[in-house]
Amino acid sequence: MSLIDEALKQTTDTKACVIRAGATEDAAKMFKELFPDARKAIIVEDPNTRRVAGARVEELLVAAGIACDRHVLCPGGEWFHAEYKWIDEVREAIRASGGVPVAVGSGTVNDLVKRSSEEAGVRYMVVGTAASMDGYTSYGAAITKDGMKQTLACKAPLGCIVDSKVAAEAPKEMVASGYADLIAKIPAGADWILADAIGSELIHPAAWNFVQGPLRESLSNPAGAASGDIAETEKLCAGLVMSAFAMQAMGSSRPASGTEHQVSHYWDMEDLCYNGLPVSHGFKVGIGTLISTKTIEFLLRQDLANLDVDATVAKWWPDFETVAATFPKVFGNRPAHIQRAMMEYPKKFPTRDELYAMSFAALAHGAHGITWYTYGGTVEPEKGKDNHGITDTPEIWCNMTNLATRIRSLSKGYAERVNFAQALVHNPPVLVLDEPASGLDPAQIVRMRALVKSLLPAHTVLLSTHLMQEVDALCDSVYILHKGRCVAQGTAAEIAARCGCATLEEAFFTLTATQERV
Repeated sequence: MSLIDEALKQTTDTKACVIRAGATEDAAKMFKELFPDARKAIIVEDPNTRRVAGARVEELLVAAGIACDRHVLCPGGEWFHAEYKWIDEVREAIRASGGVPVAVGSGTVNDLVKRSSEEAGVRYMVVGTAASMDGYTSYGAAITKDGMKQTLACKAPLGCIVDSKVAAEAPKEMVASGYADLIAKIPAGADWILADAIGSELIHPAAWNFVQGPLRESLSNPAGAASGDIAETEKLCAGLVMSAFAMQAMGSSRPASGTEHQVSHYWDMEDLCYNGLPVSHGFKVGIGTLISTKTIEFLLRQDLANLDVDATVAKWWPDFETVAATFPKVFGNRPAHIQRAMMEYPKKFPTRDELYAMSFAALAHGAHGITWYTYGGTVEPEKGKDNHGITDTPEIWCNMTNLATRIRSLSKGYAERVNFAQALVHNPPVLVLDEPASGLDPAQIVRMRALVKSLLPAHTVLLSTHLMQEVDALCDSVYILHKGRCVAQGTAAEIAARCGCATLEEAFFTLTATQERV
């Protein structure tokens, strides 16, 4: 089974995908399989994509008994980009036609049809014509609305075809843009590892593999892709489509974007142009990748083991209101930008207390050299690392539902659970617990006991306690110490029987009282 077939099992929207030389010939077949009751299509294209693929798609559909309408964007060949004004035009064309939309083009055409179909309440398929970006099968459409580029919610296409022969013949600037968008997944992956380490955005193993798995092969021959080699272009197309499938599988752009996309989005808000025309997404992301890798290199040079957490957190904004006061200057007093920032940023703004919590998680994991590939309560170790078979996170184990508090401000019971999690983070072969039930409520005590038992028999647990009920509940072997001497050893039942007592607690009092008389 190919990786694309595997991905299609986990995608939420896209149910069919073909990437190969000559794939355009599958357009009618895919249409009929995905829309079995449809008798009409509306092809949305521009003059260039009409020439390279649209006309052939129409021929194939008509030959298969599917009537076709056409909607040509900018029929005079003028340059255009994904502005919301085109959504109104395409949406009404779809409604007037009543046919299933078939987008023939690359990023701009696809995004316009994607959002227009959503607003028209219908599904669509796409025939891609260039390896220019990773958005063919991603959910959401990047549209400029109210003077600001933003991602508008909409489903990904039901089906996707990318003809690698057609894509190999596309302008080289489009191939370069796609290559830059794909190579950005390397630092984006590094960002995700960091986010996972601090518990901010946990790694989804399947989504990670969809992006990072084919990445090296997809990027292995940039010269070949630039020269129009069909096989190399096909690899590039596959890598881009798999990135979008990862976003579908996770329901987030996290698998395919990081700091470099933040740089691109900033330039989107600045309306960055070159020679009077907007710069492509891929080119902006490509420069953002250089900035991102430089940032990661800076981080790797830091002595994090001796990080002064208090001093570092003190440099952060004291509250959201303080940072919000800078928005007018940052966005040049543009009301729409400021309004958007006021809506979006509070959801992403970490308080100083939250930074303390993140630093605890990061330092505890990092101190033991552990990278967590975590999702939904399960963990997969980093390749090449020995994480000793851990199957859950210590934070989940210890029921730590709120880490956004300074540790010194926690209750005694919560602080005890934090300590327990820190001790468990590297899954040690020997665990020493001193009064682990101290400060815990009855439900937490039961959970703690279950956790300790789950570590056996693969781990050795040394328990020090004055609570005999904990010994009865947990211990296979018991040593009773009194004034520096071992006064009894064996199982709880054996010690009680030797002392002629019904319980271990009675035996303890008997033994310690005897020793007092001695």
